[in-house]
Amino acid sequence: LLTIGQGEGWNSIQLQIFDVSDDLNPRQAHIYDLGEGRTEAGYDHRAFTFHADRGLLAVPFVRYGEGISSTLALFDVDVDQGIASRGVSSA
Repeated sequence: LLTIGQGEGWNSIQLQIFDVSDDLNPRQAHIYDLGEGRTEAGYDHRAFTFHADRGLLAVPFVRYGEGISSTLALFDVDVDQGIASRGVSSA
């Protein structure tokens, strides 16, 4: 199970993979912290794209910090290897 949602802080976004092979005891298998910002994918299931055959996830992400930047973040997602950033494209 792949999730996109709030991380440790109220402004933090995380991607997580859960092992749900035992549906009564789901286990967090991998986590990727995007950092401070927000993503529409946290509340709109149409706001991201996941290509399951290639394990490629595209997520819109607005990063906070030294100014605000709007990006499209790309990730490789693998049940065994976890989540790895492929890069970001700035708008």
